[in-house]
Amino acid sequence: MDVGVINTLLQAGVLVVAAGGGGIPVIRAGNQLRGVEAVVDKDLTSALLGELTDARLMLILTDVPCAYRDYNTPDQSPIGRIGITEAQKLIDEGHFAEGSMKPKIEAAIQFSRRPDSRTIICNVDVLDQALIGLAGTIIAEAESKE
Repeated sequence: MDVGVINTLLQAGVLVVAAGGGGIPVIRAGNQLRGVEAVVDKDLTSALLGELTDARLMLILTDVPCAYRDYNTPDQSPIGRIGITEAQKLIDEGHFAEGSMKPKIEAAIQFSRRPDSRTIICNVDVLDQALIGLAGTIIAEAESKE
């Protein structure tokens, strides 16, 4: 990932599409690239790219309006604004599915550890409300009440 090129494009006002999931994972072996068995996670890749470009907001658009505790159970409850410590606690308690919301929450924690950074997880239907703090799941460094 050439962050210098991405930063130059961003400063020029270009909309940059980068760091998607999938692809062929490689490692450098001397002057060669060698394919390796691995998975390129789009959420964690986006968090890394956000850190490298000094972004302060990461949006993770998904098919639900927010993350939930006990998703798809009778005890399901929406998660509004939480801090990274609480988000990690919810991961540790097993509230998020391995191949579904868990990597999104992990990426949000990674990205939002930096001061003045936050992650919003929501669907496109509530995005406008989430951007002003009225919908979605918002994860930020400072602990906040839901």
